[in-house]
Amino acid sequence: MESKLFLSCFLLLIPTLTLTQLELNCHYKEWKEPQEKTWTPGTTWVNQIGQPEFIWKYVQLKEDATRFNLKQDFLNPLQGNAISKMGAMYEHLLDIVNNSKDTFSTVTALCNNCSYYFRTYEGFCNNFLYPDYGMTKSRYSRLLPPNYSDGIHAPTRSVTGSLLPNARRLSLSLYGESTMADSFRTLMTMQWGQLVAHDLSQFTHQDAPADCCRNFNNKMCYPIRLHPLDPIALNSDQTCFNFSRSLSDKDSRHSSNNSIYAEKITFTTAFLDLGSIYGNSLSENKQVRLYKDGLLKVGHRKRFLPIIKSNKNFMCPAQNRYCYVMPDKRNQFIPTLIILHTLFVREHNRLANLLLRLNPHYSDERIFQEARKINIAQFQKITYYDWLPLMIGHKYGYKNGLLHRVKYPGNYVNDYNEYMNAAPYAEYAAAAFRYSHHQIPGWFTMIFSDPRRNQTMRLSDYFDREQNINLVESGNNFDSLLLGLITQLQKRSDDNIDRDIKHRFNRKGFEDFGSDLKALDIQRGRDFGVRSYNDFREYCGLARASTWSDFGKEISLKKISILRRLYNSVDDVDLSVGGSLETHAAEAIFGPTFQCIVGKQFLKTRKADRFFFEHDNSFGGFNQGQLAEIRKVTLAGLICKNGDNISYIQTNVYVSSSRRNKMVSCQTIIQQELNLNLWKDQPLFGK
Repeated sequence: MESKLFLSCFLLLIPTLTLTQLELNCHYKEWKEPQEKTWTPGTTWVNQIGQPEFIWKYVQLKEDATRFNLKQDFLNPLQGNAISKMGAMYEHLLDIVNNSKDTFSTVTALCNNCSYYFRTYEGFCNNFLYPDYGMTKSRYSRLLPPNYSDGIHAPTRSVTGSLLPNARRLSLSLYGESTMADSFRTLMTMQWGQLVAHDLSQFTHQDAPADCCRNFNNKMCYPIRLHPLDPIALNSDQTCFNFSRSLSDKDSRHSSNNSIYAEKITFTTAFLDLGSIYGNSLSENKQVRLYKDGLLKVGHRKRFLPIIKSNKNFMCPAQNRYCYVMPDKRNQFIPTLIILHTLFVREHNRLANLLLRLNPHYSDERIFQEARKINIAQFQKITYYDWLPLMIGHKYGYKNGLLHRVKYPGNYVNDYNEYMNAAPYAEYAAAAFRYSHHQIPGWFTMIFSDPRRNQTMRLSDYFDREQNINLVESGNNFDSLLLGLITQLQKRSDDNIDRDIKHRFNRKGFEDFGSDLKALDIQRGRDFGVRSYNDFREYCGLARASTWSDFGKEISLKKISILRRLYNSVDDVDLSVGGSLETHAAEAIFGPTFQCIVGKQFLKTRKADRFFFEHDNSFGGFNQGQLAEIRKVTLAGLICKNGDNISYIQTNVYVSSSRRNKMVSCQTIIQQELNLNLWKDQPLFGK
């Protein structure tokens, strides 16, 4: 009782400190293992709860006893006396934690005051009860236990024990190559989905050979062999697709995972927090911070990203002499993704400049964190209320708690669940959301004010190329690429894969062929040990199939006949395959199985995030006036504010312009959006 009373008093002290009383510098420190140790895949902080070394990850007492970096001049005598005793209080907390049976509730007090109000880059302390939930370098979670063929780590096999059908053969046999346009969704819908995917999940191929086609027997290799009559093999000397297995928590002899099976490791936070823009660690953030006026770094042309001319820190693709400085190098894979990344960097700096004008006494750190917080909230609002309904359907979103109607714009949605582990679902990352690759056309369009200058560019000519920089920065190309994204229709989501994605994915230099993204997606599901399509049909409420004809309600008879010829059993069909062949659910681009999995992922992403923009977070949330402003934000507004010279735009840029989605002047859109005056002189803690 005494310990809990002490902790309560300690936590109550912190919200009384506001910026009017002190200048707070939230310089995050990275959480490091003791020098004699290195990070082990799967060793999350929660594995070591109750051990002294666990506590030292959170508070480096020898370096900074209080972890607050407070300037005593701003404190009144009572607060100054309290702060001076915090070092001793932490010592007492250590003693409590080391001897407490209720360590989870005790360790809450060890999250520093910066993580109360602002997100840490690593995702640490988003959850006070379980501070490691959602952190980088932690395990994926599962909807169903994995189906590794050896029960531990080996890729999935048939129920008969034989190998599953070759992934490339499945791709060639089941999926056509016609590219029909979606009836109304613009290419921005697909491109936004890729940005979201990068933000929520990233696996790594650490320790894998560069070319698995020459290292078939390496444990980290799982290449896809090509049949001699494969169209790529017939027209080139290529005999296989390179494929490396993703890192798991059992890929190290020092692993502390005591579970029977391996679990893959994600290297982003589990939160929708623009980690690909700001970094998922302090070291990544340092690469993009200017450390002046709260700004992110920009290049010599001010409005574009800084360029690195060497492969420092492995930021650039191996074959490129230079590239953009980005925390997540996946974001420079194609020009249209670079455009979206740049848009959010510009928006951050626009917000920082306005906040500094409103609050000239704020420190660089305060300006940076406030701008970051608003930028992330805008990203979340747009993702959930403008983009996600086009993926899963409006009715499904509201019925299942992903979307909420509020009586007043400033009303909170208090669905935060501190008992929910934010870790992304493996089945979402390795199968269901990869169906979005079916929406990629093999070209992108540049739209100019003079229609005679409009251009269509072949996508495979720009995969991971250094010439992407010249394309993005030349002339008015930034605007023309943005206008192309909101004008061109994305590929229809169906059982076809564009030829550039099916035969030329990641094509290098002057090579005629590359890889097959659909085949790689199928192989990735097996690498993750994802359970079968039939298992997930049952999990998501459909009838489990006993015979091939039982698939008939969701999959066409033509496709079922091909599945029957290729697979040994209805229980062998890969989730990535079966889910992609289903008839779409109402309003959605997915069939019911993928709709179910993607829906569960985005429900978790909002409910497990203390900082989600709609939550009434007493420390790090928005006040009601600010929340009402955030709800006004649209992607059209962000484009108008951060494009170079865009004058007119449709209200909903994910949908082609029409009578119901009219072109409107940017001036009109900007006037209706975010009013930053509500962020003038706000207290750091509380509302």
